[in-house]
Amino acid sequence: MASEPVSNPTKAPAPPWFARLGLSGKLLIIGGVAGTIAAFLPLISVSIAMQAPGGTDPFGMLGGKGGVNFGGVTVSKTAMVVEDWRGKIGLAGYLATLVLVFVLYPPNRLQQKALGWAPVGVGLLVGVLSIWLLALALDTGSADILGMGFIKPKTGAGAFLNVVAGVVVAAGGLLKAREEKLI
Repeated sequence: MASEPVSNPTKAPAPPWFARLGLSGKLLIIGGVAGTIAAFLPLISVSIAMQAPGGTDPFGMLGGKGGVNFGGVTVSKTAMVVEDWRGKIGLAGYLATLVLVFVLYPPNRLQQKALGWAPVGVGLLVGVLSIWLLALALDTGSADILGMGFIKPKTGAGAFLNVVAGVVVAAGGLLKAREEKLI
């Protein structure tokens, strides 16, 4: 009769890293990745459409009075989220969030409870900066330039995704603080 090996019942194996995260860790990862992606998306696009007065030769180089129609010129510029100082700080915060996820979820629970406040602070910082950037992007309006053309700003997808990511990181940080019984 063969005896079966007995495993050590006193020490259970640590769960896999992703299983240890819980809802707060998953929110922190999703927010950190989404915020990092949002930093490289357009914050705002501006188009300037200029037309010649009367649609003819604006400089009188082709005979002055005449019927050469130039129609106009359109220039476009797109600014990414990371091009603004608030976007740079936000990107650093999102990258810090991704690092914090590895620090805050060790196999045998968090030993330093004070570290539980770090994702709350980072989440609030990136959340406020992202809302601030969105408000600035939405504040720009169309303008007529001396009756010759229009400036047409358009808020980009990066501005909105940045806000969503900031709110998700803040929510994940608050959930982690609650899990650690800090609040």
